[in-house]
Amino acid sequence: MRSSYVHTIRNMTDERRTNRLMVPLTPSERAALESAAQQKGLSLSDYVRQALLGEQRATSQIEQRIAALEHAVRDLQNRLSSVL
Repeated sequence: MRSSYVHTIRNMTDERRTNRLMVPLTPSERAALESAAQQKGLSLSDYVRQALLGEQRATSQIEQRIAALEHAVRDLQNRLSSVL
């Protein structure tokens, strides 16, 4: 469990997240954000961070999709080479 915590406090360049942004919320606003984060499988912090840094999030998602596609292509190449 500790390793996932360490992962969530670092960004893609391994820079530590040491700054805080305090935003007053009503209980219903917080509940809505927590619900939205849970639906996406994210922590509240990660959800809000992605919402605030939209362009960077889109880039990160594209990079993740490219990596997943590259992995799938390698897997298919391995399967084909074993058949041929």
